[in-house]
Amino acid sequence: MVWAEHYLATFQADYRFPSAANELIQWKHGRSRWVTLNTDGALNTSSSIGSVVGLLRDHEGSWLFGFNKHIGISSILEAKL
Repeated sequence: MVWAEHYLATFQADYRFPSAANELIQWKHGRSRWVTLNTDGALNTSSSIGSVVGLLRDHEGSWLFGFNKHIGISSILEAKL
């Protein structure tokens, strides 16, 4: 099972994460026939080794494709971009 399938099996598309301001944040459906790409980057500050992840969902929130990639030594800005 790839990580995105595990994520979707564990956390449903409408799972809500509380923010620091106690607001609820949730994924919102896109327009009909549109695809949404969610990405993020992370960096281990002690080793400067970064990685990136992404998830594609259709307009109904169904998982289409997910990826992760080790980008090696980088900066926080490079990982986020």
